[in-house]
Amino acid sequence: MCYYDRDSAPGFNYMDQDAQFQDYPAYTEKSSNKGKFFAIFFVTVLLIAGVVGGLYFMGANQQTEEPEIAVIPTLEPTATPDPEATNSAETSDEDLEKSDLTVDVLNGSGVAGAAGGVAATLRSAGYTIGSTGNGDNFDYEGITIVIKSDKKAFLKLLQADLEDVASGSAITSETSDDISADAEVIVGQ
Repeated sequence: MCYYDRDSAPGFNYMDQDAQFQDYPAYTEKSSNKGKFFAIFFVTVLLIAGVVGGLYFMGANQQTEEPEIAVIPTLEPTATPDPEATNSAETSDEDLEKSDLTVDVLNGSGVAGAAGGVAATLRSAGYTIGSTGNGDNFDYEGITIVIKSDKKAFLKLLQADLEDVASGSAITSETSDDISADAEVIVGQ
């Protein structure tokens, strides 16, 4: 290291005793504004986030009610059914498809295979056979047809197809909507 004596260095006057800025050092470090800028920026971001978040949650808590839409039924004129046209459609056997009628065949005679034979005859005539089985008792006489009221148009057609099977026995019929198939044929003695 080299030290100079202030009085002995030529033309160099490090700090003159009589200098005007004697109380201040020759180099002063400027204070940094980076810390202040960062703090202000951080506080501003927090304030903006708080305001936006508050507005969001206030808006999310409000329930928006959609207006109710009232449905008003309109009356449309309907045609009154003509009784003559309805009766003519019911009696026309040509318009009926036998496969549209599902028939359950039940044994009401106690003779083994009686229901199966009648079911085979009806199936070959074009009817849809639902099931075969035993009737609720074995005391039936002749053939009994139970048919749903909305399928009553098939009754004459079904009676005609059972004439050969009945072989002179009586064929009786009744209407009931309590049966599972469209029609039940109960084969009696």
